[in-house]
Amino acid sequence: MSTHRAAVHPAANKPYEVKQVPTPQPTSSQVLIQITASAINPVDWKIADGGFPAKFPAILGSDAAGIVSKVGDGVKSLSVGDRVFFQGTLGSSDGCTFQEYAVMEEALVSKTPDNMNDGEGSGVQLASMAALVGLYDKSGGFEVKPAPWDKGGNEAGKGQALVILGGSSSVGQYAIQFARLSGFSKIITTSSSSHTDHLKALGATDVVDRSSTAQDFLKIAGDLPMNGVYDAIGSEETLKQGTSILEQRHKGTDHVSHYVSVIPPRDEFENNVTRKAILGMGSSPALHHVSHPFVKAVSGNEGWVGKGLFKPNRTQKVDGGLEKGLQKALDLNKKGVSGVKVWFDPRE
Repeated sequence: MSTHRAAVHPAANKPYEVKQVPTPQPTSSQVLIQITASAINPVDWKIADGGFPAKFPAILGSDAAGIVSKVGDGVKSLSVGDRVFFQGTLGSSDGCTFQEYAVMEEALVSKTPDNMNDGEGSGVQLASMAALVGLYDKSGGFEVKPAPWDKGGNEAGKGQALVILGGSSSVGQYAIQFARLSGFSKIITTSSSSHTDHLKALGATDVVDRSSTAQDFLKIAGDLPMNGVYDAIGSEETLKQGTSILEQRHKGTDHVSHYVSVIPPRDEFENNVTRKAILGMGSSPALHHVSHPFVKAVSGNEGWVGKGLFKPNRTQKVDGGLEKGLQKALDLNKKGVSGVKVWFDPRE
């Protein structure tokens, strides 16, 4: 049986160990991928630190790009040698990305277009899914229809305003682009001034300081309907800020609006504002109605990325591979980065 190197966590709050593990073989609907770039997301170190429940020992990692090494008998759209990018499958060591090889369902793998490198590709899928679920799935409350890949989806937000807190975060940058693809008339986001030009290039119509008051947002929105706030940060401060915007917008009415966060809020409903957290796992069958069409939409030279309609995060590579680079990359993400996605190459 062939083997490859992987970062194996023996238990929560225990350092990972780089070990040889069996290389999985793809089923008829899967592909085996040699991972050339693995991106870091907060969920990775939160699981390692015991912040989220998980079975140990475990291989973690939830975002990657690579090269197709083997295909199952039923695979039609991918071939050996194709450059691809995909979201890892947390809870399944064979589908996680802090290792040299992983298997993945064909329907969850996008071809990497020529205008995107593997480091950029490694950070697209998970953060995009978090934005997708918040905006287009019923679990987020917004359920914008039709989706941007469907007929008429480019006008779904026409005449409406949307607030996105944390626009320079990975999720925030993708949420801005989805809002643009959905045709929202006003896309208002928070960020430091150093990111203003970049966020406007992605589609934000207005970029304001994080300390802006609810009235500042409402003044920009004007008379446009505002049904929700997407919080890409999930802090105590953004929770208060987001709910305050909606409460003041609809004060004295029966209108129910939606606050959606990447972190679970304490309260689910208060003052006609629903508060919901999102779970952006594209491998979940309940989310295939958004993950499968998105994977196709961004795939290859004729997809959104290839045509320049959807741009990956700017990136920061950490050298050192699994033995040295992974822990440095995790620590860097945990410490906090601004406007970039951190990644490493497990082959090094």
